[in-house]
Amino acid sequence: MVLGGAAAPLLVALGRERSFWSYGVFGLACGCSGIFAAFLPETRGRNMADTIEEEEDEHRKADELG
Repeated sequence: MVLGGAAAPLLVALGRERSFWSYGVFGLACGCSGIFAAFLPETRGRNMADTIEEEEDEHRKADELG
């Protein structure tokens, strides 16, 4: 949180000169977050559900088994 608060004014200033910096940094942060989420223990090795109903069905099956 502190790093983001310190970097935000700098990115705004850089974004006024070249918009690539602000969009690039925030886009990179979003992309890294998505990649990181794919490797969390809860999601590693599983297919991601397309709908809430699919995820609820998986939870029901898991509850019935264990």
